[in-house]
Amino acid sequence: YAEGLNNPPEIQIFATDIDEEAIAFARDGFYNEVIATDVSPERLRSFFVEERGGYRVRKSVRERVLFAVHNLINDPPFSRLELISCRNLLIYLNREVQTGVFELFHYALRAGGYLFLGSSESAEGATTYFVTRDKKQRIYQRQDLISTPMHFPNMPLMKAYTDDDRPTRRMATGQPSHSLEESYQAWRL
Repeated sequence: YAEGLNNPPEIQIFATDIDEEAIAFARDGFYNEVIATDVSPERLRSFFVEERGGYRVRKSVRERVLFAVHNLINDPPFSRLELISCRNLLIYLNREVQTGVFELFHYALRAGGYLFLGSSESAEGATTYFVTRDKKQRIYQRQDLISTPMHFPNMPLMKAYTDDDRPTRRMATGQPSHSLEESYQAWRL
């Protein structure tokens, strides 16, 4: 879409996860042919290149994305972002930490910025920091608030799980991960 504009905006996407394997998979950008059942033929043509056994995200798209391992709780946030998309994170955090994450998202977004939440995420703690724009699609817009110092609660990051509902991906190790901001600075050089 942006390429068709007279003066297209510069688009940069930061794709982060705490799991190195998830980042490596995303960075590779290869999906088996089953993706064709969920992605329209038009989007496959526009954003993917067909390869043996599947599809790879076009290089022109991958070059706009900076992939980095990032621990949202421990690593410093970016700021002045236009949009944050959060999927499969909040469900693993207790309510107090979720509220701290919404505070962090509020800080990271520019005035008027948007937050998209995945279908499994709870938005209960978001109302202090965000206005609901589309409840069904889970789209929220940053409220302008008087800035207050950010703090995160000193309590467990995860809620307790039974063996039946334990997440399959590794969770936070407590070790600082490579900072997204450091990755971005290195990428920009």
